[in-house]
Amino acid sequence: MSTAKGMTEATELRLAYEAKIQKMTEEANAFFAERIVKNKELAKQKADEYLKLYTEEKKNEEKMIAEYREKNIFYAPKEPEYILCVRIKGVNKNPAKIRKTLELLRLHKPNHAVIVRNTHQMRNMIQKVNAYIAFGFADYKLIRELVYKRGLAKVNKARVTLTNEVVEDHFEGEIRTVEELIHQIIMGTELFTKAANFLWPFTLQPPRKGFGGRKIKNIAEGGSTGNHLFKIGDLVRRMI
Repeated sequence: MSTAKGMTEATELRLAYEAKIQKMTEEANAFFAERIVKNKELAKQKADEYLKLYTEEKKNEEKMIAEYREKNIFYAPKEPEYILCVRIKGVNKNPAKIRKTLELLRLHKPNHAVIVRNTHQMRNMIQKVNAYIAFGFADYKLIRELVYKRGLAKVNKARVTLTNEVVEDHFEGEIRTVEELIHQIIMGTELFTKAANFLWPFTLQPPRKGFGGRKIKNIAEGGSTGNHLFKIGDLVRRMI
């Protein structure tokens, strides 16, 4: 059966369907483009807001240290809510418990890094593999640099490029940007575990200019393993 225009009814239906699909695709693309712009604006706003917050906290901390020093009283800074861990060495021919602990920490290969919550239970796990990893307290600037330069998202057990939109979809709008994701980790919020596990373990490079000394030795002995405290950034920045 032909139409008045000389086309079969099947052809008309096919063309109408293709036009409908094209329109839907264009609308979806326009919506996504608008969404990217809005999230980018929100990310900028959040970055400025958080930077101001962290700067004020740092100034207050420095003021407190100065006041205690004047009184000749030792002041121990508050530990961050998180610990940055980097696997330094392999585990060939090592006990299964060591391999299992590294697996639980998601440190599957040397030069992998993860952020974990600073809890008693987690510190005990870290101590079990103290001779295989470097760990310590990273500042906001380092965590942000790590996430933006080496961060990938874990979606359906696959590595996905980390974007504001991927964050928004995963957290169903509860947080919408990478900046907010970082903030949940820095502040140790109720979303910390979900945020930290959403990030695929960071894949770092061997440090520029090498580890220095024997890397398998503890940092207290001139090596690289063990607790770097607030100096972990000295190593990690050379690995990003």
